[in-house]
Amino acid sequence: MKRIALAVLIVAGTSLTAAPAQAASCRTSDVTVVVQFPDGHTEIGCAGGDPDSGYAALEKAGFRITYAQGNGAGAVCRLDGAPSGNNCGSMPPANAYWAYFYGTPGGSWTYSTRGAGSRNPKPGTVEGWRFQDSSTTKEPSTAPPTQVSPAKPTKSPTKAPTKAPTKASPAAPTKKPGKTPTAAPTPTSSTSAAATPTGPPTPSATSSVYEPIGTQLPTFSNGLPTDTSKPVSRSSEEGDDGGISWIWGLVLLAVLAAAGTTVAVRRRG
Repeated sequence: MKRIALAVLIVAGTSLTAAPAQAASCRTSDVTVVVQFPDGHTEIGCAGGDPDSGYAALEKAGFRITYAQGNGAGAVCRLDGAPSGNNCGSMPPANAYWAYFYGTPGGSWTYSTRGAGSRNPKPGTVEGWRFQDSSTTKEPSTAPPTQVSPAKPTKSPTKAPTKAPTKASPAAPTKKPGKTPTAAPTPTSSTSAAATPTGPPTPSATSSVYEPIGTQLPTFSNGLPTDTSKPVSRSSEEGDDGGISWIWGLVLLAVLAAAGTTVAVRRRG
């Protein structure tokens, strides 16, 4: 156990005087043990638990006991080897022995008329020892020190059970503002017609290059041929000197030749 030494001031021509103990206090659940040695210094120890005797409190506070022998068997002869000159073969003399005291924290000392083996100190009390170097009993110079209450154990925080997180339904995606895409324009008939290649135009009845000549032969009047056939229609796309002008020239020559032949035949007749 923890023991704290107290300094002693020695002044020439004066008696030994121990300075008051200024030590950390023991807990109220301990037995405080104060020991003042022959040289005047004081040590304080804390005996934990509930020692069943004054001797047990000394040992639990960390002090080493040497017992007297012979007719003084059971008496304390030395504490931590002091005093070294004490004869432990018999009962220590009345002017050189360890006196035993008890007290209450912050109170005063009381000399024990019973031996340390017969007393059962209670937790929260104070035990005192001082080596006597004269026939006058001297109590420890240090008053019974006060004690402190032990700190209450702090309960470890209990972690409250956490409910399993509820899976939130995913929110519907929000459309970003912007232009609404429009459908591609459907190609119109003109576009389709332009895209679709066509073959050469089929000529219609009104766009024929020429109209076939009838089989009816021309009639003659006064020896001159009269053309009773329908005029040949020309395509609006041909000019006056189109590609069929030479055909009409040939026809005209043939008609004139036929007419000449007919006139000659008539003249001969």
